[in-house]
Amino acid sequence: MILFRVLLPAALCVAVALPTAGTGVAPTPAASAVAVTAGLQRKLQYVLGQSTASTVAAAVDVAGLGQVYRARATTPVAPASTEKLFTTFAALKVLTPSRRLITQVRASQPRVGSRQPGNLYLVGGGDPFLTATDLNHLAAAVAASGIRTVSGRLLVDDFRYDQSRRAVGWKTSFVPAESGPLSALAVDHNGWRTDPAFLADPAVANLARFRTMLARHGVSVSTRIGHAQLPTGARLVASHASGPMTAVVRRIDKSSDNFAAELLLKEIGYMRRHVGTTAGGAAAVRDVLGPLGVAVGIVADGSGLSSRDRQSVAGELSLLLAAERSTMYRQLLQALPVACQDGTLKTRMCNTPAAGRARAKTGSLSSVRALAGWTSTADGHRVRFAFVLSGFRDAAKARQALDAATALLSAARVDS
Repeated sequence: MILFRVLLPAALCVAVALPTAGTGVAPTPAASAVAVTAGLQRKLQYVLGQSTASTVAAAVDVAGLGQVYRARATTPVAPASTEKLFTTFAALKVLTPSRRLITQVRASQPRVGSRQPGNLYLVGGGDPFLTATDLNHLAAAVAASGIRTVSGRLLVDDFRYDQSRRAVGWKTSFVPAESGPLSALAVDHNGWRTDPAFLADPAVANLARFRTMLARHGVSVSTRIGHAQLPTGARLVASHASGPMTAVVRRIDKSSDNFAAELLLKEIGYMRRHVGTTAGGAAAVRDVLGPLGVAVGIVADGSGLSSRDRQSVAGELSLLLAAERSTMYRQLLQALPVACQDGTLKTRMCNTPAAGRARAKTGSLSSVRALAGWTSTADGHRVRFAFVLSGFRDAAKARQALDAATALLSAARVDS
């Protein structure tokens, strides 16, 4: 017998005895797989048991071994930000990897010389990463088009999405603490002001900012601004495109961007269900992922902030498996944080076998720590895993347990 040991923090190290050829009888491949699986099960149970969590939900599959570990796998739990896996994978399927989100400036009438008769419209396209710099470039483009005076009003069309500024199940403090107020026309994550008027109607404030920028570029506009729906046939004056959907999804998952995830869920609803609402997006996620074999739980928002979100770790593994079988696997894989390299895992799992290999979505709420994604064993077998810990006494120990479990899987060997 030899001892199989993984590189873990000293307090979490645990050894498991595995059979070897030294017994005089070479184990069969099936017996070896059973022994490895049993060893991983014992070690995972021990490591996750150090989390101080009252509820441990875990699911692990290893290529070559199959189902390795299940604990409360089908129990609905609060997923925290691992909910973003459902949002971003559905976005890649519905919106396609190359899709861009367009912010436009349109005019209700043809330009006459340097004068723009009628109204000028700033049209929100749901770009969650539109910045003040981008808005200024749009203002410069309007001036470059030849417009110097707008006879009518400057108006904002942010009706692509509904006017709800938050999702159901959010604490009052989440806006603006965790997310800016939601709107189809958003600038700098709608986080540049926090007063009640802005939180109630950020689009008009963003429009006022645009009006100031137009004036700096020599375009005179009436001080009367407001909301209005774009009339049919309005001509395009200028536009700004977001990065491709692969880049949008990457930014959301790497940094666990709550605001952007919420706008993306509304865009999924707009494109799939023709309604730009959180509920429409949630229904669209179920429409798209259900037929792929994904066990979708309760989708109350796109970010995982909602107290009403419920997923199971088995459902998260079914999503990872569906991704592997789809043409979007590489895009989703590359969007996830890499242990000890970037995103929300930049400082985690360093000096362990998971460093540079584990790619996973993190999740963190006041009473939840979660991690779901992929790694590979020391001998190259793909691992998909999902862990959700809740009701813990020590948040630091909960996170350490997640990292230790991932490092354990990364250090394992399947082949004898």
